[in-house]
Amino acid sequence: MNDMEQDGAGDDRRFRMTFKSAAGQLQDDPRFLIINRGILVNMQHIRNMTIPSCFMDDGTVFPVNRRKAALLQKTYKKWLLSSWVKRAGKA
Repeated sequence: MNDMEQDGAGDDRRFRMTFKSAAGQLQDDPRFLIINRGILVNMQHIRNMTIPSCFMDDGTVFPVNRRKAALLQKTYKKWLLSSWVKRAGKA
């Protein structure tokens, strides 16, 4: 069991659940990406992703799995493009 934190606009929560369970609940949500063992991020909050690190908009820096770095960057860039296209279509 791990302590999981959910930070949101005035709705911060702390609860206990396994990482596998939390990741499983979010597997169908395209915003979430596992970037390393035990690290799940919401791509809406990534400021930049490089081979060794993922920089979040709140200043937090997480390590990126080096073996999967190219695939993770490709997934993030694909998500960025699709989210940009969705926003452009609403304008």
